[in-house]
Amino acid sequence: MNRLLFVLLTILSQTNLYGQTLQGEVVNNKKEPIVGAQILDLGSKKHTHTDEFGNFTFQNLTIGD
Repeated sequence: MNRLLFVLLTILSQTNLYGQTLQGEVVNNKKEPIVGAQILDLGSKKHTHTDEFGNFTFQNLTIGD
């Protein structure tokens, strides 16, 4: 992919012991959202995609994912 991507990540931790939530936004070098980008966790092989605003959410992650 030739576009320069900026990934803004905000980690929101849950108070329970079962998992964490990771949310972020994927934008290009013009700060425009990237729709349908795939975000892959190489450790657990979990993946998600961005919505029409470039936002994504991973739920029920464990520490180290």
